[in-house]
Amino acid sequence: MNDLRFAFRQLVRQPGFAMVAVLALALGIGANTAIFSVTNAVLLRALPFKDPGKIMAIEKVRTQEGLGGLVAGSYFDFREQSSAFQTFAAYSEDEFTLTGSGEPERILCSEVSPSLFPLLGVEPSLGRGFRAEEEQPGHDQEVVVSHQFWQRRAGGDPGFIGKRITLNDRSYTVVGIMPAGFRFPHAFDIWKPLALDPVQERHGQQFHIVQLIARIKPNVSRERAEAELNTNWQRETWQGPEDRSGEHIQVRPLHETLVQDVRLALFVLLGAVGFVLLIACANVANLMLARAAERRREFAIRAAVGASRGRLVRQLLTESTLLSLAGGALGLLLAVWGVDLLVANIPAEFAGTIYGLSEVAIDRGVLFFTLGASVVTGIAFGLAPAISSARLDLNAALKATAKTASGGSRLRGSFVVAQIALTLVLLIGAGLMTRSFVRLLNVKLGFEPRHVLTVRVELPSSRYGHGSQRTLFFDRLLERLQNTPGVESVGAISQLPLSGYSMTGRFAVEGQAPIPQEKLKPIPIGVVTPGYLATMKIPLLQGRLFNTGDASDRAEVALVNAAFARKFWPNENPIGKKIGMGCLNSLCRTVVGVVGDIRHEGLAEEPQPETYAPHLQFPLNGMSLVLRAQGDPVRLVPVVRDAVRALDKDQPIALVQTLEEHVSASILQPRLITTLLGIFAALALLLAALGVYAMMSYTIARRTGEIGIRMALGARRSSIFGLVVRQAMTLVALGVAVGLAGAFAATRLLNSLLYGVGVFDPLTFGATVLLIAALGFLAAWLPARRAMRVDPMEALRNE
Repeated sequence: MNDLRFAFRQLVRQPGFAMVAVLALALGIGANTAIFSVTNAVLLRALPFKDPGKIMAIEKVRTQEGLGGLVAGSYFDFREQSSAFQTFAAYSEDEFTLTGSGEPERILCSEVSPSLFPLLGVEPSLGRGFRAEEEQPGHDQEVVVSHQFWQRRAGGDPGFIGKRITLNDRSYTVVGIMPAGFRFPHAFDIWKPLALDPVQERHGQQFHIVQLIARIKPNVSRERAEAELNTNWQRETWQGPEDRSGEHIQVRPLHETLVQDVRLALFVLLGAVGFVLLIACANVANLMLARAAERRREFAIRAAVGASRGRLVRQLLTESTLLSLAGGALGLLLAVWGVDLLVANIPAEFAGTIYGLSEVAIDRGVLFFTLGASVVTGIAFGLAPAISSARLDLNAALKATAKTASGGSRLRGSFVVAQIALTLVLLIGAGLMTRSFVRLLNVKLGFEPRHVLTVRVELPSSRYGHGSQRTLFFDRLLERLQNTPGVESVGAISQLPLSGYSMTGRFAVEGQAPIPQEKLKPIPIGVVTPGYLATMKIPLLQGRLFNTGDASDRAEVALVNAAFARKFWPNENPIGKKIGMGCLNSLCRTVVGVVGDIRHEGLAEEPQPETYAPHLQFPLNGMSLVLRAQGDPVRLVPVVRDAVRALDKDQPIALVQTLEEHVSASILQPRLITTLLGIFAALALLLAALGVYAMMSYTIARRTGEIGIRMALGARRSSIFGLVVRQAMTLVALGVAVGLAGAFAATRLLNSLLYGVGVFDPLTFGATVLLIAALGFLAAWLPARRAMRVDPMEALRNE
């Protein structure tokens, strides 16, 4: 307590030093706390299920396509034959139209096997889960709803259990309400039984693709379980051995699959804020060293009257830890503000796709992290000054005055070099991400997103089961919208570019030998209405576009993009060629036109071969409308809603946004990473500049007498200026050299996050070095100017 009281008095006696140190530490600790809160929620916090480490995701890995789901027939085989797992569960994702009470609404629904909730160890908070017999087709008329849905649609009324709701014109009974906060695998509104016929799924013409999870038995290794599943899978005879080429089953922890898309990004950000904290520590350590040099007589007197080295070290560590705890408290406030700002800028639809991202908060674990970081930081930056001050030459220290006291100059210089090096690594990483993001923003989309509104319409199969009903609805809707004032053109497609979804299919190409199964990659198929390509301003390169004459009773036709034509018919005219796509005959569609390439899978993905089929010949229930407006496209939203309801009062619209917003949402993750890295790099740069400035200011103050003597002996002011600047730039040069070596090693981690920029991009490296050098010079310029104005007589009089 004596040490704490004395440390507090020392800090109050020098409020300027205390404020600078606390603020520097608050920035470092606050940034670390904010990013750790995200990392804790997404990567470190265990899934809120029973014994989550035993829950495995079972996925098919295909050489050309990566991860994917399994056919439901494999689910039945695994469930019947596996001895390594206790329980299997299957699920799929869908959207349904809710009607009957209130406004019609598109809701997220997951079809799950009855074993899912028991496997996870989560039961409804009201009512019951699904029974085994409800997995049979025709017996799946019950649903379990989320707590949020229950509050939104029923106001939390317990009598909602047993009520009937209408999904896609089919009536279901609510039998259970899940606990608040439950979500699997995403934030669904409703769960319904996955009713499948094992015979149909194994031997029928149509089958379902499902996602599988399973609870592994105790004392069974993941490797053994994976080997067993692969053995059983390869033995399946109902699909034929050719369907197994280039494929295998992968078993891995469920948590790993849920966070795989953000794991690397979070580690990069965690490393970045770690660098910021290290720079802050080096900065404050330098301040502590300078302050300790001024207190050498105090320490010498303490030692002379009996204080041991350990006692002196303890006193200084107490002061540094008190500083760090104050910085941690302020940093926690900054982190709360930063987390709120971060969460507010993450769209709900993106947060809903990453498990735990929507639950980011400053909880008890984060508070313990902040406390631990504060204590460790206090010891880290206080240890070097404490040990340096404890190694005293009592005679020299007692003779020294506050002006002549010195010590630790090499150590202070080393801290400045470390700050420069760490800042350089962080700046280069931020620079690479920024250049990559700018490249993404400037890629040629292949279509014009400005002034376009997009709306999703999904027709229920119960009322629109026949193709002619679907085509009639969309034809009438598009005709109404085309004749609306303010609408320049209108069209529709099965899935928008950059949506993360695409309808794909196997294909055959005239004049091409059959492609081996293991090398065959499905081609994206866009089902479009005649006005879609013109509305998107996708250019026609050869032939013609679809028109109203391409009906179901006419010859089947297709469009291909330029990438398709280049790959399969190089140096040939593709018009009139035959392809097999979405039809029973091997070569049923005639290519009537070639259109421009677009970025379909992602802005960072080069255009790939694609095909288009006319909606009149390939009628689908779900289509995304695109309306090119003459002004602000948002003003067309009520027009679209009214036009849809005029045709079907129970038909809702969904995913209403401008095409520019849709494109922007597709690069949300790189935008967030780039923005945060830029903020952390700016903090690091500020702290490093303050470190150089503080180091040189302290040096000038200590060397005032020397400078006075030099000037009295005839040294010019310019030579004094050059002396100070050279000392500073020497430290900067050493920091740059060390930082470049670190950057060459660290930037390799960014390779998978970059687009169009190499990890050793010379422009980024060169510009960063110049920026560091310029800022180092600027930080040394003010102390150097002060040194030039030293009055020799005044300096010598003080000596």
